[in-house]
Order: sequence, then structure tokens, then C-alpha cells
Amino acid sequence: MVKVGVRITVVVVCCVCVIAIVVVLCGFQRFPVVGTAAAAAVESNAITVVIPTYDRDINMVRDTVRTYEAMDVVDKVILLEFTTGKNRSGHKNAVLLPNDLRNRFEPERFPLLSEAACPYVSSPMMFITDDDCEISEALLQSLGTEVVKRPTALHGTEGRVLDRKGVYNAVHRPRVQGGGTKVAVLLTWCVLARTDTMNVIAKEFREKYFDVARPLNGEDIALSMLAREAYAHDYGWLTWYGFPVSNEGINFKTKSNSLSSKPGFVQERQAITSSFRSLLEEATAPRGKAAT
Repeated sequence: MVKVGVRITVVVVCCVCVIAIVVVLCGFQRFPVVGTAAAAAVESNAITVVIPTYDRDINMVRDTVRTYEAMDVVDKVILLEFTTGKNRSGHKNAVLLPNDLRNRFEPERFPLLSEAACPYVSSPMMFITDDDCEISEALLQSLGTEVVKRPTALHGTEGRVLDRKGVYNAVHRPRVQGGGTKVAVLLTWCVLARTDTMNVIAKEFREKYFDVARPLNGEDIALSMLAREAYAHDYGWLTWYGFPVSNEGINFKTKSNSLSSKPGFVQERQAITSSFRSLLEEATAPRGKAAT
């Protein structure tokens, strides 16, 4: 009887596991179909892609650039090559910049920072991504339609929300709803916005809050919080039953992130988030009555 009971238990557990897998897979099949007719709102050459790079496999970087340049929606690709790096792409739109990610989203300053000529971002939209990541054209088009709907917001595929105490949580991916979910921080490996929106945000950041972020940490926090509106959309990362999954429109070419794996990285992000929240709350708080 004991053996029979054990067998029944094993069978029940296996059935539950199979059902759970089926549920997850069915959920995965419900991914929105990107690149449909709805994406027609994004015109040709509407997007400039901006990629910072530092000592990455230069052939991989060049391949990524060629992938984006072949897309109909892309106007041009600008590579931000850090001066301390050894690898140089030789790309016509490569710009040498200090080893500082805080410069990655202010195209109007690229010529000034590099002290050399550089193509300005003349397209209506600007896409920020990493040098080891490729986003499909269909996904870019879909995100572009979201920009058309909410032109003053940032749009991407992976974000973070703050806990009830307003503390940054490095592993918490919000459940993304149809139409996008508002997030406190949108990760900058995939951010699309109007170029004029990005310039306004970057100007405020440089003038008031540049030193709150760190050279290699927190620029995404600054960008998102100063935008006041940032949305993660279900074209990419989603969380089902606690498991993050992605679709084929996102291609990560490397497996590790050297920055986020450093000791104290998350704690530093928590401190940056708290500082930004305090400064922004102070800046927007009602002023007291003037003395009479």
C-alpha cells in the first residue's frame, strides 16, 4: 500500500508539473505579434540607434551595427566609443567620449564632448541600446507605435518598480499588462523615445542632477525618473509565475553583465534611486508662503 501511495503521489506531481508547463507555454504563445499592420505608424528612417561600446569584440559590434543599418525604420547608427577602450570600429558615425555612461543619451552634446564633427540625431525618434544586444525591426516598430501614442514618455521592454518604501529592487520585474506598465526605472538596453523628449530630459539631467548618477551606474535611473513617465511593454520580457521569459525579437549576444556583477552595484543603485527621489520631491514640493 505504501508503494502504491508513493506511485500515486509521483503521478500527481508529474501531472501538476505538466499542466504548469502547458499553462506557461500557452501564455508564451499569447505574446503580442510584433510587426503587424499597427506598426505602419512608424515611418522609414524614423529612428537613430545610439550604442555605447567599450572593448567589446569589435566584429560583434560591427555585426550589430550592420543589423540595425539594414532596417528600414533606422536612419543611422551612432557608436559611442569610450576613450579608455582599445578597440575602434572605424565606423563613420563613431564618437570618442569619456568612459561615462551618463553621456549616452544627449545627442546634442556629442560634437562638443568629442571635439569633432558628428552627425546630429535628425530623426524624430532615438533608440538607446547596448553593444551586446539586438532588437528586431518588428519589435522596434511596435515600440515606435507606443511612442506615437505617448510621445512624452520613454518606452522599452524591461523595467523595475520600487517597493512600498520606495527602495529599488534589482530582481523585481513587474507583471507587464497590455498597453504597457508604468515603471519607476526603464533599463537602458532597450529604450525608445522621441528625440526632442530625450533632449529635454538630458538637458535637465546635465544641469541639475548629473553628479547624482555615477559614471557607470544609474544613468537609466536618472533618465526614467526625469522623464516622469516610462513604460515597459510586453513585446519583450514578461514574468509568468515568477519566471522571466523573452521572445525572439530580443537577441543577447553575451551571457554576463560585467557591471551589474560587481560587488555593491545594487546597493549603489538603491542609493542613487533614493537620492533622485528626494531631490525630485524637493524640487516639486509646494513652496511655503512668502514672508510678509
